[in-house]
Amino acid sequence: MKKIVLFACLFLVGVVAKSQSITTGLIASYSFDDSTAKDVSGNGHHCVTHGKPTPKAGIKGASFYFHGAPADYFATPSTADLNLGSGNEWSISLWYYKESTTKAPTVLEPMVCKGKDASATVDYIIFLENGKFVWGNGASNDTAAWMRISEPSKLKWHHMVVTFKKTKKGTSSTNYYAKNIYQDNVLIKTDTAYIKASSNSKDSLFLGHYYDGNHGNDYYNGYLDEIRIYNRVLTLGNIDSLNKLKYTGIEKLNDVSSFKVYPNPTNKECNISFELKESTKIMATLYDMNGKLIYELANETYPVGQTSISLNYPSMINPGNYVLRIVAGNQVLHKNIIVVK
Repeated sequence: MKKIVLFACLFLVGVVAKSQSITTGLIASYSFDDSTAKDVSGNGHHCVTHGKPTPKAGIKGASFYFHGAPADYFATPSTADLNLGSGNEWSISLWYYKESTTKAPTVLEPMVCKGKDASATVDYIIFLENGKFVWGNGASNDTAAWMRISEPSKLKWHHMVVTFKKTKKGTSSTNYYAKNIYQDNVLIKTDTAYIKASSNSKDSLFLGHYYDGNHGNDYYNGYLDEIRIYNRVLTLGNIDSLNKLKYTGIEKLNDVSSFKVYPNPTNKECNISFELKESTKIMATLYDMNGKLIYELANETYPVGQTSISLNYPSMINPGNYVLRIVAGNQVLHKNIIVVK
């Protein structure tokens, strides 16, 4: 192992203003920034934890890493507002990160799912399977209901949005539904020919889990962050604002002061000094300039007061430019660093 040291005050990447445009119609919102699966929309859809999903650094605060089996997932009971069927319009926005490992092609990796039964009919579901990103509603044998695109690249955070919108075709009185998939702020696929509304069920909302008579229990293996469910169709402006969460940082700074990292450039060790106003969990991760996660450096809780820690980096890290990401509670700070021989 070798150590790397960085110098300079870390800077706050930006501030996300609370905008009515991305809170209107919000049914449930899981930011995970306090390392729990609380619903921060104000609607009380707090999740119960099953297994041991692990808090990790996310796009702007904490995320959760799901280990797959054995049974890592969150669940919240069904309520009327979570039932998006019966002809309603809706959207789901989420961020996810997959490592290079993958499961067998016959295994689903569910991210968000509402509904489960032996006939494989769900209100709505988003999952990965056999190199595809899939979202659907209704019966799994209804090919129009299950929309597929090629799975985005691994080892990178991706922002995915799915929308379900009422539309008309010509003079027909039949309600049609336009279904869209957006990947990293780009419309990837659309279908305006779907004529069935979503289902409604009394089953729970699951994050990281799905069950039906064909597959049995399936679990997600990877990172999830910033999951939001809406009872309306997100606009392009909304999608753009949600996509920028990764780059704009945190909403407020009130727990941490005096972060310093030194020296920079360096080739030996990384020291971080900071003062905490309250006991806070600190996560430090290193990314390359393409956004690829290189290494997790620290992930533990530190007490009130002035603290200094050294970060150990693996010897495999090559000289070059990197980004050090510090997550402290609901705060995110970044610092560009240079590693030399």
